[in-house]
Amino acid sequence: QPRMVLLDYQDPKWAERCALTTRTCLREFMAQNGRGNLQFRSDFFGYKNGRPLVDADRPYDVPEGAKALKPTLYAAWSGNQEAKQTVLRYGDTWLDAAMQEYEGKPRGLLPSRIGFKTGEPQGMALRMPPMRATHYHLLGCYLLSGDPKYLAPAEHTGRYFLVENGRGDLPLMQSGEIE
Repeated sequence: QPRMVLLDYQDPKWAERCALTTRTCLREFMAQNGRGNLQFRSDFFGYKNGRPLVDADRPYDVPEGAKALKPTLYAAWSGNQEAKQTVLRYGDTWLDAAMQEYEGKPRGLLPSRIGFKTGEPQGMALRMPPMRATHYHLLGCYLLSGDPKYLAPAEHTGRYFLVENGRGDLPLMQSGEIE
């Protein structure tokens, strides 16, 4: 994580390095899905032997994918308009998916993934650790735009787990548990 942009925020080189990460993500790992929304082309991407790698056998984005855009959020906060638009477009993708109701998934909860080819959400995220990155991202969208629509998934998630299902706590993973 590019913490220097937070620790030494007056030095523009850190924000520029975050913007470079943004441009790399947009060029190598992200594209418009079948619904025209911006998302990662796979939940497994990176570099191997100096070349970009996107796992075509896993053509979907997951809530944890938002972690890869933390540098973009920092660049946007520093005033970079391209980064701001990327943050908001990606946030809109997850907001749109969360607000869909289907196959037992209530409106407002994050899906477990979004298919790249169709842009359709699938499943329902049921554990907080995988959801945290996207909720953080959506909070960043709210802070950048002032639009409260980005807070809806967090509100719906809290209501679903704490009130409607009487669980009394958020769905945290137990130590050693794998989702």
